Amino acid sequence: ENQLLVQGMMASKYLDTFEEEVTRWQRELSNVSDVLTMQGEVQRRWAYLETLFIGSEEVKKELPEDAERFVGIDAKFKTCLAGIGEVKNAVVASNRAGLLDDLNDMSDKLELCEKALADFLESKKRIFPRFYFVATAMLLDILSNGNRPNIVAQNINALLQGVKSLQLSGDPPSVVESITSNE
Repeated sequence: ENQLLVQGMMASKYLDTFEEEVTRWQRELSNVSDVLTMQGEVQRRWAYLETLFIGSEEVKKELPEDAERFVGIDAKFKTCLAGIGEVKNAVVASNRAGLLDDLNDMSDKLELCEKALADFLESKKRIFPRFYFVATAMLLDILSNGNRPNIVAQNINALLQGVKSLQLSGDPPSVVESITSNE
């Protein structure tokens, strides 16, 4: 809304009187828009990857370089958000020196993390094609808990369509006692 007002002022025949101030506002409001757009993109990617790179031991083990990269992004993103929150003024916060560059850098690094994760999951899917039919979050849960059959068994219906559940025995439960059909 404010950008439209400033654009209207730019078209005014009286622009010469306050051109410098209007140009500054146009630049600052444009920067607010750019920062909000990039922050939204970074936040969306960060929220998706946070549980995977922070919470999944399998991902940390298989992709240590990318997990370390994400930890750095995580700290930097939280610092950026805290800095924005402290200012309480969108124009001032968005025009902080280097903020847009930091967000662009985080976006590029998050893209590298996403690509590495996608390649990792694709390699697992090639090994066991049934993984193609499982959601990414569930696949990571299965891979992270591969040495705990009782947890993997909770996802058995997604892996094997005709199997409703597995009954396991032992301590810890690891021996299949029975298989229950969907029918």
